[in-house]
Amino acid sequence: TTTASFNPDNHEIWIYTKNRNMLGDVCRSTAHEIRHLKQELMGEIDESSGVTGSKQENEANSFSGVMIREFGKLYPKIYE
Repeated sequence: TTTASFNPDNHEIWIYTKNRNMLGDVCRSTAHEIRHLKQELMGEIDESSGVTGSKQENEANSFSGVMIREFGKLYPKIYE
């Protein structure tokens, strides 16, 4: 199972929000999938891009972590 996904065929982002414990978690997933959208637009996505440890997956994880930390500094209530 997954909490979010990006479809490179139609650029659709899907975020699962039910039963998630805080807004910050949903925001992080959103940032992660938006990074995959950017990767697709830059021509960097291929069939192995979503594999754990791939360059694209590591970049999306890193980007979303930084974005949620910075956003959380401005809006700490997302962690409640």
